[in-house]
Amino acid sequence: MGNRSADDMVNTLPKEKKQVISSVRKLLLDRGLLEDVEYDSINIEPVLKYSKSESDVVFLRHKWELTAMIPVQALQMITYAEKIFKEKISEYLFIDENGNRWIKFNLPEAEEELRRVMDELFTA
Repeated sequence: MGNRSADDMVNTLPKEKKQVISSVRKLLLDRGLLEDVEYDSINIEPVLKYSKSESDVVFLRHKWELTAMIPVQALQMITYAEKIFKEKISEYLFIDENGNRWIKFNLPEAEEELRRVMDELFTA
């Protein structure tokens, strides 16, 4: 499926988190994204990172919150999100302490919304 260090990390998770992360990993890998694990020293957690054409596309976090986060690097990304979320867009937009903009999906509740955004950005 993914890479060895990501598999090892996922296998250490509790059953509920493992199921959600595995489902989202499949969604992302099926769209041709490359998977890597990086360590976030600020939040003290490993993060699954997915990229395409050497650009980071999605980050999966699981230690403090189970989330998928897409960095908003272009206004086109917000246009896609607005098209999908309509009036609920403010529930998904997030600005971190460094001023970076993200589309944040709380999992497993927003897995379907993540799937719709990924379908809009990448065809399987």
